[in-house]
Amino acid sequence: MDAADINNSRDKEPMKGGYGDNYYMQLCHYISKFKYGNVKNEPASSIKIDVKGDFDQWDNENILTYNDYIDDVFDRNKTSAHDWSLKYTNTTGQNDIKTVKVTSDKDNVYFYVDTVDPIVNFEGERTMTLFINTGSKSNWYGYDFAVHRTGGSDMIIEKCKGGYEWEEVGKAEYKLSENMLMLSIPRKTLGVSDKEFSISFKWADNFSGDGDIFTFYTDGNASPYGRLNYLYVGEK
Repeated sequence: MDAADINNSRDKEPMKGGYGDNYYMQLCHYISKFKYGNVKNEPASSIKIDVKGDFDQWDNENILTYNDYIDDVFDRNKTSAHDWSLKYTNTTGQNDIKTVKVTSDKDNVYFYVDTVDPIVNFEGERTMTLFINTGSKSNWYGYDFAVHRTGGSDMIIEKCKGGYEWEEVGKAEYKLSENMLMLSIPRKTLGVSDKEFSISFKWADNFSGDGDIFTFYTDGNASPYGRLNYLYVGEK
């Protein structure tokens, strides 16, 4: 009875195929609505970051910070609970994301991310990729921009053309050191240059490259988990 059909289910656990993460996302939505109601998110403090400077610039209590779950990146090799001849194997775990930060000034939006251990395979495809939702109509599951999706030594900024199709629109300035990465994206590139703005974003590492968003649950590491996103409101 817990999962009678798609319209009558008490099982919130995401599944592969079928209803996906519908019930899990509904649960998150209604918990947020119950706890916070119609609370308006106020703009965060405007802080300029020198991307070529020291990482200790981010040690500022006024910078919005999100802490991710750690120790959740490891190889999986388990026997099915229903068919002992079937094994589930996944070795995509690579970089364990630990802390995410974001701030902005009148010209740029700045992002910071660190991992438990030094970042590996940085130039590989889909390594330490940043997805950003600015509210555009052409998007992939809400994401209008992807940064470093194609890998390489440059952090290429791509804009979504619709579906999982992207076009290059610029390059982000960045600095990488051991387990820390920071970058700067012009507000003009994101289309938020002349107003108070709200964006949602996520970091994902070593996810599938076939446009299946549900691999944010199963492959590599994503911060936040699955289809969830972090929110940032910036000043004009």
